[in-house]
Amino acid sequence: KCILYYSYSDKVTHESMAVNDYEQKGRSQQAQKNLERTRENLNSMVSYCDNSYECRRRLQLLYFGEDFKASLCNNTCDNCQTKRTGTGEKTDVT
Repeated sequence: KCILYYSYSDKVTHESMAVNDYEQKGRSQQAQKNLERTRENLNSMVSYCDNSYECRRRLQLLYFGEDFKASLCNNTCDNCQTKRTGTGEKTDVT
């Protein structure tokens, strides 16, 4: 069993540390690339944590290059256990 502890403030904290590192390294091109990569990674992690409809097992295996069908999850992740499904697209219903 794996438990993910997450708060959006974690993203803010890590991004702030990355910006401070960037500024301390004199804003070089390499530091800029590192900052951009860190922000991309943080955004990917936030997206994963906030995802409440896709099979998490599938998402993890896709990250490592393995194609996995969510139907094979057998309810081993929280989203499949609660039968959450959808595309994640927001729809205005007003």
